[in-house]
Amino acid sequence: MRGYVCYVALAAVLGTMTSFVQYSIYMIVLSIFYFIYSFLRHPRRIFVFCLISFFSFCLYVHYIEEENKSFLSTDSTQFQGEIVSDPVVNGDRLHFDYRIQDEKVRLVYKIKTEEEKERLTFLHKGIRVLVSGELKEPPVVRNEHAFDYRQYLYHQRIHYMLHATSLSYQPGENSITSFLSKYRQQYLQYVREHFPLETIGFVQALIFGERQELEENVEEWYEVLGLVHLLAISGSHITLIMLVCYWLLLRVGVTRETATFLLFCILPLYMFMAGASPSVVRASITGMLVLVTIVAKKKEIALDLLASTCIVMLFYNPYYLVDVGFLLSFTVSAGLILSAHFVLSRGLSPLQSLLCMTIVSQCVALPITLYYFYEFSPYSIILNLFFVPFFSFMLLPLCVFSLLTSFLLPPLGDLFVLLLAFFIRVSNSILEICSSLPFARLTFGKPALWWMMLLYVSVIAFFISMERQKRTLRQFSFCAMTLLLFVQYIPLQSELRVTFVDVGQGDCIVIELPKQQQVYVIDTGGTIELEKEGWQQKRKSYDVGSDTVLPYLKSRGIKQIDKLILTHGDTDHIGAVDEVIKGIKVKEIVVGMKVKHPKLEEDVIALAKSRGIPVTTVQKGDTFGEEPYMFYVLAPTGIEKEENERSIVLYAVLGEYRWLFTGDLEEEGERMLVKNYQKLQVDVLKAGHHGSKTSTTEQLVEQINPKIVVISAGERNRYQHPHREVIERLQQRDITIFRTDKHGMVTYSFVENRGTFFTQIPYDANKE
Repeated sequence: MRGYVCYVALAAVLGTMTSFVQYSIYMIVLSIFYFIYSFLRHPRRIFVFCLISFFSFCLYVHYIEEENKSFLSTDSTQFQGEIVSDPVVNGDRLHFDYRIQDEKVRLVYKIKTEEEKERLTFLHKGIRVLVSGELKEPPVVRNEHAFDYRQYLYHQRIHYMLHATSLSYQPGENSITSFLSKYRQQYLQYVREHFPLETIGFVQALIFGERQELEENVEEWYEVLGLVHLLAISGSHITLIMLVCYWLLLRVGVTRETATFLLFCILPLYMFMAGASPSVVRASITGMLVLVTIVAKKKEIALDLLASTCIVMLFYNPYYLVDVGFLLSFTVSAGLILSAHFVLSRGLSPLQSLLCMTIVSQCVALPITLYYFYEFSPYSIILNLFFVPFFSFMLLPLCVFSLLTSFLLPPLGDLFVLLLAFFIRVSNSILEICSSLPFARLTFGKPALWWMMLLYVSVIAFFISMERQKRTLRQFSFCAMTLLLFVQYIPLQSELRVTFVDVGQGDCIVIELPKQQQVYVIDTGGTIELEKEGWQQKRKSYDVGSDTVLPYLKSRGIKQIDKLILTHGDTDHIGAVDEVIKGIKVKEIVVGMKVKHPKLEEDVIALAKSRGIPVTTVQKGDTFGEEPYMFYVLAPTGIEKEENERSIVLYAVLGEYRWLFTGDLEEEGERMLVKNYQKLQVDVLKAGHHGSKTSTTEQLVEQINPKIVVISAGERNRYQHPHREVIERLQQRDITIFRTDKHGMVTYSFVENRGTFFTQIPYDANKE
């Protein structure tokens, strides 16, 4: 089996993926091709092992899926259980995984006072907690391609969220995990209290695998520039720790055999101390397997060790395979191992070898990066070339020495901390500059699985051709990679698309003309922040722009917004403009005519001018667009008194429907609209002011006679929008109603003279 374990592991991966419903068809096709190749190229016994591995994991994962169900009763309100994950306190919110009756739930709790927050910071794994609260199903995903929190919890075998109203705790049994978690929390707290602010996040991330304290903008720079993998504990970290510990043990007189045994015992302990993420587990298990082969005096090849680790981890938890950290960790490691011989045999200089290995890792990671993050930074190759050795030989050792010496020799520790802070400030400044450079991000959109498979086949073929010096294959595979990237980057679809993004209590409408020749965005939504005390402030709070609007635009492959139309100055309509402008190119901003712009609108105009974005003012009678996609401005006139009545009102013909977008228009504005446009007929109406009682009046509905009304409102919003009277008024006329509070994202797609409305959450007219 030596040298063939990787093929058995690949069969296990295919068997696991085949059992996941969303991937089954693709995986069956890929598995057929794989087994044909395996039958023709491998010894028969290897082919048999691959078949056994494939079907064993198919059956095993099917069994896991059948068992992954909840047996808890939602009628219960009192619970007694144990904390089984590291508690996370963010502002006035606490959450952790909580085991009840051998089943995990995700507990969330709103902290009531600052004193209570101080007490709760001492929670850790292993503590038993008495809880009063209510079990609720996790929220469904409300926007296309958005993060699916319900599925994320399902893959952790969690089916309910426990919304706690009170909790009291008492020490649990002194288990190993409880002991390690307690000291992990204490070390994290020590770093918070004794290290400068800019260093806390890096020390915690690189030593303990904890990224909660990283500054939001710093983490964003690493993500944008393709360097975020440096902030995760990986094989290089484990290797450094093993070498340091091995060297220290030998220096104090321990024999090599004893040192190897002690390392074998230390690695699992450190794995738990570092958070036990998939990358940490992978690196730790691989390290342990290396130690086993050393003791057994067998020189197993690195790829077999990596493959064995993969099999062990998938057997322990098959859901690792849908974890992006697991996928990147194994694919990049495999790519580096496979290409190492080719690179090292060329007699290249260390810098050239590092450049080659960086290019290999970037190519291997690219399909997964695009699938999960939709974009890629062309600067990542050069930056990785310098930042990988910088982290490995400078930043990581400084973090380790700073922490150790701060315990043992505080004066020396202060010197290391000052050095660490200096290098972090320098690197952050470099990344800030790079992130603002042109083309820092190339947006590709979310690729299809078949595209990912073909791209991986092309990448593998290219590497094989390089190693075997087959020029024809190299040229063919390079052309295939280029073509696939070109197809993904250039929008080819002839689809006209109108999307009402679910931004909660607010509006955001994305209009994509065929082939994305023009993209118009009407409003961006925005989060209305309530006044909070300092201790309640979250390190990172939900932002509509960066967490909902931008991910959707990027998943669609939208590279620029041709017109960002701001209907009026309310926060729930334009509060996220600054994040959208920072995250994607905007060619023009459109605002309505008015005597004086409100404060928020003035801030947006000032931001646009500082970034060189032209601002256009429109009023009744203006038009924009190109035939056959013209937009007509029906309001404002510029003399309206109330802010909602100053909303930009647009009329357009899109697909087979006539559309009316009304912003927050209310009764007075609708009355003027009816008076000024007595022959106005509309098929699709975007209801004004989120369906409030003072909008979508009888007079307007009777005159324009819409077939469909779309209401953008937040789920369980405090304003109780849309109002019951508005819904009843529309139902009496048999008008189809789409609501973002009930249906999530609402999308109209028009292709080849045929249009269809569909919703993220299944639409049921009987529930309106």
